[in-house]
Amino acid sequence: EDQVHITSVFGQQFEKYGKSAILLDSNTGWKPARNSIQEYIRIDFGDSRDLSGIKTKGMHGEYSWVEAFQVSYSNDGHRWNIMKDKNTQADRIFLGNYDSDSVVSQYFDKLVNARYLRITPMKWHTSIGMRLEVIGCYKPYIQLSTERTSTTVLIPQLPQQPEQVDCEACPGLPRAFINNGTCSCRPGLVWDGKKCLPLELCPCFINQIRYEKSQIFDNEDCDECMCLGEGQLNCAPKECPPCRGSLHPEVNLNCQCICKDCNQGEKLCATSNVCLAEEKWCDGVEHCLDDEVGCDVEERSTTPAYLPEPADQRFSFDGKLCPPPRCDPGTSPIETEVETLDGCPYYKCMNRYTRPTCPTPNCPPGFTIQFTVDSAPMKLTQADTQLSQESSIKRPKRYATKNLQQECPKFECIPIEVKEETKTPVAVDKKCTYIGRTMTTFDDLVYKQDMCHHILMESVNNDWKVEYHKVCKNKKCERFLHINIDAETLSLSEDMKIEFNKNTYSTKQARKLTHSDLFDISQIGDTILLTSKTKQLWIQWQKNGQVEIGVPFTEAGKMRGLCGNFNSDLSDDKSNKYGQLVRSTKEFVDSWSIPGPSCEDKTCPKDVQNKAWKL
Repeated sequence: EDQVHITSVFGQQFEKYGKSAILLDSNTGWKPARNSIQEYIRIDFGDSRDLSGIKTKGMHGEYSWVEAFQVSYSNDGHRWNIMKDKNTQADRIFLGNYDSDSVVSQYFDKLVNARYLRITPMKWHTSIGMRLEVIGCYKPYIQLSTERTSTTVLIPQLPQQPEQVDCEACPGLPRAFINNGTCSCRPGLVWDGKKCLPLELCPCFINQIRYEKSQIFDNEDCDECMCLGEGQLNCAPKECPPCRGSLHPEVNLNCQCICKDCNQGEKLCATSNVCLAEEKWCDGVEHCLDDEVGCDVEERSTTPAYLPEPADQRFSFDGKLCPPPRCDPGTSPIETEVETLDGCPYYKCMNRYTRPTCPTPNCPPGFTIQFTVDSAPMKLTQADTQLSQESSIKRPKRYATKNLQQECPKFECIPIEVKEETKTPVAVDKKCTYIGRTMTTFDDLVYKQDMCHHILMESVNNDWKVEYHKVCKNKKCERFLHINIDAETLSLSEDMKIEFNKNTYSTKQARKLTHSDLFDISQIGDTILLTSKTKQLWIQWQKNGQVEIGVPFTEAGKMRGLCGNFNSDLSDDKSNKYGQLVRSTKEFVDSWSIPGPSCEDKTCPKDVQNKAWKL
C-alpha cells in the first residue's frame, strides 16, 4: 500500500474504499470522495519499470464503474507525460469498463519506461469505482524508505486518519483542536476545532496548520494546493515559464523557478521538459513524449543468421526452405507483406520487438472493430471474445479480447450505434453588451450611461443575477462583475482574477473548484468566458471592463434589468424593477441601482486644475 497514492476516499472509509481496494481481485474497489476529474490513482514502482498496459474493473457490489480514463507517467513524480494518441497526438482517452466485474485490458502504443503511473478517471457510470492491475515487465520491488528526503514526490498527500475521538469531527482534525477529546454538535454537523459545520465545509489541516475550504496555499514541496473541503486537498506542481534554447525549467529548494542545461551525454526531451540519456533515444521504449518520435527505421536485405523453430519455417514456391532473417544487434526482424520472387517473406530490421503472427479481426454482429494501437490485420474468433452475461443492463455491451498475445495489435468490438454523451453548450442567440458607456439590450435598444453599482439582468424567478460594480479610490477605478447563481456568487475583476467563497483564484485554479458543477470557466488572452451549467447563461468579461451576456431564444421573457426584457419589443426595455415604464434613461438606470461604495472619480474640476497650473 505504500506504493499507492489516492487523492481521496469516500466517507473516509479507508478499509472499504481505500488503497487496498484498488487491487483487481478486491471485494469492493477504490471510490473517491467526489466524482471529479481531479481524482486519480498514482502508483510508485520504486524505480523505472517497462509498462505495456493496464487491466481494469468497476466497483464490485455497486452499480458503478469508470467508462474512460487517462494515463500519465513520470520518472520524478513532478513532471508528468499524458499518453498521446499516436495518430492525432491528442491526449489519449482509454476506454474503460461497461459493467462492475468484467476485466478490460488496454495496451499502450509503445512500451513505456517510468517509475510512476497515474490513472485519472474522465467519465464514469453512476460514480467513480475502479480496480486495476498494471501490465509490464516484472522486477522485484525495492524497499521504499519511509524517511523524508529532498526527492519527495511532488503530488497531493491524502490527509492522515485522525486519532479516534469521542465526537464527530472534521477529517484530519488534530487532537489538539478538540477540547478534552469531546465536542458536541447536533446531528448532521461536525466539529472543526472552532465551531460546528457541515462536513463538506470542513477545512484541511497540514502540519497543524489550518486551511479553510477553497483556500490556496503552497506546501513544503512547493506544490500549489487547494483545500477542497472534507479535509481533502488538490495539489499540483508549481508551473514554471518556458526556458530559452536547450534549457529546461526546474524548481529549486527555495521554490524558485530556474533554467538549467542538460548534463553531458543527455538530450532535452522538449515536450516533457526532462533530460534523457542519449542512448535511450530511439531504443524502442518510450521514456518521454519525444524520444521515440522521428526515429529512422533501417531496411536491409535479409541473409541467413540462425535456424528458426520448426513451426516458424517458411518454404518457397518450389518447396525449398526459405532463409531466415539476419539483423544487427539491437534490432529485430519484422515480416512485411512483401514476398521475394521465389515466394519467401521479406523482412525489415527495426528497433522494435519482434511482433508475432496475429490473426485477423472479427466481431459479433452489431459491433464494429476499433483498433487501439495498430491498424495491422489480426483475427479475433468468437471463442476468443469475452462476452458479458448481464443482459439486464440497458447500456450496449462492449467486448474485450481475452488472452491476446501482448504484442499483437489491440482492438475493441464497439457497438455500431454508440452515441457518446456530449456537453450541450448554451446556444447564444442574442447578446446584451456594455462597452465603454454604451449599453445594447437584447432587443437592440441602444443608450449611453455610466454604470456604478447596477443590476444588468436577473431572472424573473430570482434564481440568478448579474451585477456590474465600479469602485473608485485614490483616483483609481476598478470594475467588477458579480454573477449570482443558485445562492453562489462569483466575482470577476479587471485583473482576470475570480473571487469565490471569499477566496481569490486564477482562471486555472477556479476550474478545480468543487462547485464546478455550476459553471465552466476559461480564459483566452484578456477575456474570461463563463458558461452556467444549470442556467442558460453565457458571459464574456474583458480586462477593460467590457461585458457581453448571451442567452438562447428559449429564455425570452424570463429576465429583466438594464439589458431589457428580451421579448422582441424594444419599446418596453426601459422598465424599472416593478415593471413600470420610465421616461428618461437616467431614471431607468437609477431604478436598477444597488447599494455600494463610491464610484466617483474624484478629480479636480477643469477650472481648478487651470488655476493650479498657473501657480
